[in-house]
Amino acid sequence: MNFKVLALLTCIFLAGCKTSPTAESAAATTTTPTATALTSLPKEIALSASEKFYALISTGGLVAAIAEIKSCYNGVTERDNFVFCLSMDIQAQRFNDSMSKRMNVPGDTYFQQDYFEDRIMVLERWYPSKSQLDYVLKQVMSGLEQGTKNEVSRIEKR
Repeated sequence: MNFKVLALLTCIFLAGCKTSPTAESAAATTTTPTATALTSLPKEIALSASEKFYALISTGGLVAAIAEIKSCYNGVTERDNFVFCLSMDIQAQRFNDSMSKRMNVPGDTYFQQDYFEDRIMVLERWYPSKSQLDYVLKQVMSGLEQGTKNEVSRIEKR
């Protein structure tokens, strides 16, 4: 990872940095996926959630993203909506873990292992079969990886 990307991610982790009008407008949209996303594959949902997460941290930092993630979970009644919220949550946890290790500071308490695992395990309600759950989690992680690559590429182009 080059210095420009690391510097921007550090700034975002600490307080939130305005990066572009596109990021600001994306963060202003609603968190819950649109009706068309409700029939999407988990990978597509996760990619959309990743884009939303990076837009949020670009404008308000990790604290704002966590607040939006908590809000996202409220009243979720559709499986794909839960996958969207959980995908943002996982991306935020990965970002928090990476940046706290790089900066040698403790991560946000929202991502304490027990609480985080509890949120992930709620997915079992929607996918009771182990093979379904494994498939969805692999798809989500693939979408999040693609979202991270897209964000790094976007930062490097600036």
